[in-house]
Amino acid sequence: MTDLRMCEETTSKLRSEVENCISEVNSSGGDSDVRSSANGLTGGGLSGKASTAADAVSKARTTFTNRLTNHHNGIYNATNQLKAADGAAGSAACR
Repeated sequence: MTDLRMCEETTSKLRSEVENCISEVNSSGGDSDVRSSANGLTGGGLSGKASTAADAVSKARTTFTNRLTNHHNGIYNATNQLKAADGAAGSAACR
C-alpha cells in the first residue's frame, strides 16, 4: 500500500485556478446581448424567445459558477482534512 501524499502548494494552485475560472464565468455576461438580439427584427415575434434564451444563459452561468465554487470548497476542505489527519497521526506516533 502506498502512502497518501498531498502537496499544499499544488492544492493552493488548483484553488487559485478554479477562482480564476469562477471570475471568468461571472464576467462573461452575454444575456443582455441575447435579450436584445431580436430588436432588429421588428414584428418578428422573437423578443419572448430571445428573453427565454437570455434567461437560460444567465441560469447556465449561475449553475456553472456554483459547481466551480463547490469544487473550490471541496479542494480546500480535503486539504485541511488531510493536514489534520496527518497532524493527528504524527501526534499519535509520538506517544
